Amino acid sequence: MEEKERNLLIEEIKQLERELYLKRSQLASKEAMEYGVTRPGLIGSGLNVEEWKKAITELINLIGMHSSGGNSVEDVCAER
Repeated sequence: MEEKERNLLIEEIKQLERELYLKRSQLASKEAMEYGVTRPGLIGSGLNVEEWKKAITELINLIGMHSSGGNSVEDVCAER
């Protein structure tokens, strides 16, 4: 196998992994919303910055719990 062909296959695999990751994240997000584990109506609720941070952190953790890929935010950070 030539180096160019090998590199193309590696890039194709990486692209497929990114697409799979995106699909898993979308599924986890929808499941989290469906199961009612998210806080409804953060916008316009008058939360201050610290409360927003706490709510977003909770949401990320809940998505990670329901995602088949684990905590997607940590996975992306590790990938970068």
